[in-house]
Order: sequence, then C-alpha cells, then structure tokens
Amino acid sequence: MNQMVADTRHPTRRDLLHTLIPMSDDQRKGRRAIETGPTGKTTGRNLATLRKRRGLTTRQLSAALERAGRPIPASGITRMEKGERAVTVDDLVALATVFDVSPAALMLPPEDSGPVHITPSKTVPWDVAWRRAHGEQPPYTPGGDDDPRGGRDWPERRRRFLAENQPYRNPDHLHEIVRYIAARIEGPWHLELDSNGEGEHGTLSLRSERTKRDDRETTLEDQVHAIADTSGIRLPEARSRLYARLAAERSRRAEDS
Repeated sequence: MNQMVADTRHPTRRDLLHTLIPMSDDQRKGRRAIETGPTGKTTGRNLATLRKRRGLTTRQLSAALERAGRPIPASGITRMEKGERAVTVDDLVALATVFDVSPAALMLPPEDSGPVHITPSKTVPWDVAWRRAHGEQPPYTPGGDDDPRGGRDWPERRRRFLAENQPYRNPDHLHEIVRYIAARIEGPWHLELDSNGEGEHGTLSLRSERTKRDDRETTLEDQVHAIADTSGIRLPEARSRLYARLAAERSRRAEDS
C-alpha cells in the first residue's frame, strides 16, 4: 500500500517565478507566444477608444458580443485593449459589427500621425493605408521607390486590385460616380444621370429637392451657385458664364450634325 509523503522540499527559483509571473495559455500548452505587431497594438487602442466612446463597460461590451454570437469575457476584452491577447479575425468582425464600424476602423489609426505600418517592416502614408483597406488602391508610397505607376504592368495590376477588392464595383463609371456621391451627400438632394449608353460619356446633374421649380431651371441654378462658389464671383456673372457655355455647346452640336 502506497503511503502519501508530504513534499518538504524548498521551492526553487523557477517555482517562485511561476508564482509571481503567471504563464500565458500558449506557454502552458507548450506553444511559442506570438508577439503582437503594430496592427494588433493599434487594434487594441482603437478597441478601448470605441468602447469608451460608446459609453460601454467591458462587461456591457462582452454581453453585446455574446448576443452577436461571439462571446468574449470582460477580462479578455481588457487583455485585448492592452495588447496581451490577440484579436482573431472572427473577434475583429464581431467587434466591428457591435461598434457599427468597418474592420478598418479598428485596425488603422483614426488620425494622420505619420506613416502606418501595414507589416512590421513596411510603412505607407496614412491615407494610402486607409484607401488600401477600402480596396481603392494597392499599398505604395506616391513618388517613393515602391511607386508602381510608371511600370508597364501597372494598368493590369490596378485593374486586378479593383476587381478583387471591389467586386461590387459597377463597370459603368458614371453609375459608379452616382453611387459614390449619393453615399456622401447630406440633405434632400437628388442625383440624375443622363447617359448615351457608351458607359464613358454622359451628364450627371445634382439638384436640390427643396425647391418647387421645374427640373431644368433647378439644375441650372444649382450649377450657377456651384460656379459662383468655386470661382468666387457673383451670381449674375456665374449665370452669364454658364449660359455662354451652354450656347457654345449648342452651336458646336449644330455644326457637328
């Protein structure tokens, strides 16, 4: 029959270190801990900023994530904010959903404070990092050594980048412009598109729905105000310029027909 013998040995230095410095999950499982990179650190800071901006405690955010189907304990959120716990792709998408932002709003600096590390060894300007995240352009520094725009393969690379990162993009440029503007203007405005069907040519007009005048007069007056604002001139002069331009266009079309 085995007898239980009390462990009377003195604790070693390693025992004391394990007591004072708890091991991470990866260390306990024998895996090498992965260091948090620049994007992970930015994500942690943005997570804390957005949580406080929404007026949420870590417990409240944890409850919201559980309702979204991605439970993360409050202690896990605190560790994410400190960069002590990695944010997985599923965590990132769930957090972005709860905060009602894009994943890029968590991964990238909200303000321009200099070049952004998109990898530990590669940086790009702040606006390029955001445009790349939104699928608008490949990551490069305009005018820098990595600027590809002078290369022979640039048109094909840009076409492929847009096709793969903006699969929803309308190949008709004018319709894509309408979508872009409509998503950014505020107030009761109405966009009208007159296209000749060639996909590259047409007329895009923006008119206010506040007025009850007929469509053409409203469109022309909006153009008059736009000319006056951009050129810094009075409305009568802007109106004269617009009508002179329209008359020249009518004359040119008559000569061509």
